[in-house]
Amino acid sequence: MSEAEPVPVQIQPKRDVWEKIGALSPLLCGVLISAVGTYCSYLYNQQQLRIQQVQTIGNFIPHLMGNEQSKKAAILALYTMTDSETASKFAQIFASTGTVSALQSMSKTGTDKDKAIANQALSSALQNLAQQDALSKMENDYEKKLVGLKDNGKNNSYTAYNMNKLAQIYVMRGQYDLAEPLLKQSLALRNKLYGADNPEVCDTLRSLAEIYFMTGRANQAETNIKLARAIEERLASSSQSVATSASVSDEPKTKMQPAADSGAAGVDQSVSEQTPAIKPDGKANDLASDGKEITNQPTKDTIKNAGNQPAQTGAQLSGSNPQG
Repeated sequence: MSEAEPVPVQIQPKRDVWEKIGALSPLLCGVLISAVGTYCSYLYNQQQLRIQQVQTIGNFIPHLMGNEQSKKAAILALYTMTDSETASKFAQIFASTGTVSALQSMSKTGTDKDKAIANQALSSALQNLAQQDALSKMENDYEKKLVGLKDNGKNNSYTAYNMNKLAQIYVMRGQYDLAEPLLKQSLALRNKLYGADNPEVCDTLRSLAEIYFMTGRANQAETNIKLARAIEERLASSSQSVATSASVSDEPKTKMQPAADSGAAGVDQSVSEQTPAIKPDGKANDLASDGKEITNQPTKDTIKNAGNQPAQTGAQLSGSNPQG
């Protein structure tokens, strides 16, 4: 009986990396497609959520423009349907007693995060409300002043000033359609009162340029800026020329001469006015308050010494201006 021949073992070749990747590719593709689909679904849901929030806010905007009770109800509804951050932002934008009351209610309920957001918004809303009250008061004051000036038939610099101030309040509120005509009237009035080259005209031009920029009229804004810069350059040039002429006029017309040339002449008149008469013996007489004669005053030496002083001494004695 012969021995069984051994069965040869077939050795499988090793798979390289690409074969392994090819084997796993269906699984990898499935995972990748699932991840992309999940991410796209998340983005879509977020987009839909934002659209819903915008639609919800749009529905509540008319209520935020209503009375105080409507504003309070609108803020609380936004807080319930969206989140505390969105409701707080709109409460700050439409700051009023109603929205402040809504924020106070929000700060007492909800999570700690919601309370912190509501408290911060409440502080900002109170500040905005105070500013609005101040602006409203200033607006009423300037409107009354303009009405009074108009009734009295006055059209002066004070009128232009009040127009500018009232226009600034409108700009702060974003009411550019109300501010623009006021600034145009002020510009025309100031041009009439002061002429074109005036700092107040320049300021009004820049204020109009700001409105033009904010309303998308860049060309008109640049035109006003160029006009304002030209006025500033002319004013600066004029001020420099005035200062130069003033410095030249302040210089003395003639130089002071030494005492040897004009000192005696400079003191001649002042000495003759301030010194008493001289006797032939070279002594001067003066009368005291009791009428007695005072002697022994060497006035000749005084005159001689005065002649040796600069001419300014004579000017000091006489009190005149030391100009040539």
